[in-house]
Amino acid sequence: MNRWLLFLVLASVAAGCSGDTFIDPFDNDQRYFTLYGYLDELTQQHQLRVIPIQRTADDIVIPSEEQTLNATVRTIDLATGQEYAWRYRLEPLADNTFAHIFESSFPIRQERTYRLEIERSDGVVTWAETTVPSTRTFPTVERSAVVDENGVISQEVIVPGASRPWGINVVYYLAEDLCNHPAVKVPYERVATRVSEGQWGFTINLSDDSPGVQARGINDFFCNPDFLPLRFMGIEYRQLDAQWDLNADVLDPADFTQPDAQSNVVNGYGFFGSMAYYIDRFDVTQELSDQLGFPRCALANGSCDE
Repeated sequence: MNRWLLFLVLASVAAGCSGDTFIDPFDNDQRYFTLYGYLDELTQQHQLRVIPIQRTADDIVIPSEEQTLNATVRTIDLATGQEYAWRYRLEPLADNTFAHIFESSFPIRQERTYRLEIERSDGVVTWAETTVPSTRTFPTVERSAVVDENGVISQEVIVPGASRPWGINVVYYLAEDLCNHPAVKVPYERVATRVSEGQWGFTINLSDDSPGVQARGINDFFCNPDFLPLRFMGIEYRQLDAQWDLNADVLDPADFTQPDAQSNVVNGYGFFGSMAYYIDRFDVTQELSDQLGFPRCALANGSCDE
């Protein structure tokens, strides 16, 4: 997913930084770089795009030493003072030009503030800060099963306390034995809607998901469909930091690639944010498992009872 979101970032930035749309530094005093990126608690691999602000558009068609960006990038954990360096490379874009990309590998922690600094060889610095949100105090998600007149089963979910959930997955845990619960994830990232202030919700399509989940279980974890009990389910998502300005009532990841006026960059443009990871797991009743077509299994002796 990081690759996919980065692709959208690169595509949107590339579209806005060619032709006559570049930023003239003489009209933007002391603005040196435009940057787009974020830190994700779920991974230690982070990526950042940096665009130098200059009089002519930064369209790189043939990469060379002369096209290398004059910049050093580092991130500082303000709680500990620990610094992390970013590695530089030129990455090809869909329009056959190249972008200045930086990568770094380090863990991030909830409630900590991270400062990103981009320093030019003459000492000028563009910087931004992000505070990773906390999901530790979020209440358990609210959910209720619904069966329509055609017998189709769904589950309405309310995510209280999460004003910026993104990248939602519904997780189905299949019991292979007492200690191992293989997980099948179904993405729901585009369907969260605002229920009330500070609350977002979505519908789990249980009947629609079930055949695919069982097929995945047979293909990936089991050789016998009789050993496919549904033991638990879960909801996981990323919580975006408070700087993301989300005014829409429907969350669409493509909107995140166009921060526009919500820039938090000092001596530059663009946006640098962070995401925290949240997961809530809950039991599945035998009745619901039966309704969805999962077999009954007694795991104590490793056998299935009809």
